[in-house]
Formats: sequence, structure tokens, C-alpha cells
Amino acid sequence: MPYIQDQFESDQIVSILVRSTSDVTTAPYDYHHRQIIRICSIASSSVSILCGIIAFYCLGMIHPKRRIFRYDLIFLLIVYDFIKGLALLI
Repeated sequence: MPYIQDQFESDQIVSILVRSTSDVTTAPYDYHHRQIIRICSIASSSVSILCGIIAFYCLGMIHPKRRIFRYDLIFLLIVYDFIKGLALLI
């Protein structure tokens, strides 16, 4: 008899997992959840833009004779992150 009880419990667990997964994937977000996601994306892109501006300033303060190729690569990474932050904000 323990096998039947274990089989019944495992079937219940599987049905609960399948039902909860399908509910999550098919149910649209309500207004409150969309608003939270929107606020989080605006905040993260704003922080990214602010950090990009600070990094532009710091890289701009390096004397041109001391600038090496590595700083140019870092500058390109910051530019692309800055563009990504602007795209997410818009």
C-alpha cells in the first residue's frame, strides 16, 4: 500500500507544478505588476546613464599622453552601455 500512496502524492505534485506553470505563462500581468516592472526598468536605465556620464568625465580627465589603447576599449564599452540605457529609457 505505501507504493499507491507515494504514486498518488507524486501525481498530485506533478499536477500542481504543471498547473502553476501554465497559469504563470498564460496569465497577463495586471496593472500593478506592469507598473513595478516599468519603474524598475526606468530606475536601472537612469542609474546606467548616470554612471556613464560619470565614467565619461573620469575618462576625459586622463591626460592624452597617458591614454592607452585599453582606455579606448573601456570608452567603447561605456558608450554602448550608455546607448543601451537610453534605449531602455525611451
